[in-house]
Amino acid sequence: MECRPLKLSPLWVLVVVLLIGAGRSARGDEDDETERLAAKYYARDQVVLSDQTRVDLLSEDWAIEVEYARVWKSSIGQAVHYSIVANRDYPEGKRAPAVLLLIQDPVRDRKYVIQCGRVCRRLGINLFWELVGDVPP
Repeated sequence: MECRPLKLSPLWVLVVVLLIGAGRSARGDEDDETERLAAKYYARDQVVLSDQTRVDLLSEDWAIEVEYARVWKSSIGQAVHYSIVANRDYPEGKRAPAVLLLIQDPVRDRKYVIQCGRVCRRLGINLFWELVGDVPP
């Protein structure tokens, strides 16, 4: 079998580079916000648990998953998982699952906060939110 080099147009290369950069940028911003908010929530940030997962914020009371409001759905399972593992790793406290939504645009993100709030209320998960970035007028 002969191996031929993959030929990509410059446009495809640019698209791939922009997509990779956008993903890293969003994650970097979220990490920056997590680090900034740690003191406010009396928590340590980016704590590695025994199963090698990383909880965004871990306080005496909460295992908090930090997520942008528009992608809130993945935060629910992560918060529950982090709470279970953190309580096993640190048995001296009872850490409830919590979600902290990062709100970039209050008008646009309102629907996500409402949706996430319904699920959190039903499952007994704490919900927090913080305005981040340049909030539109």
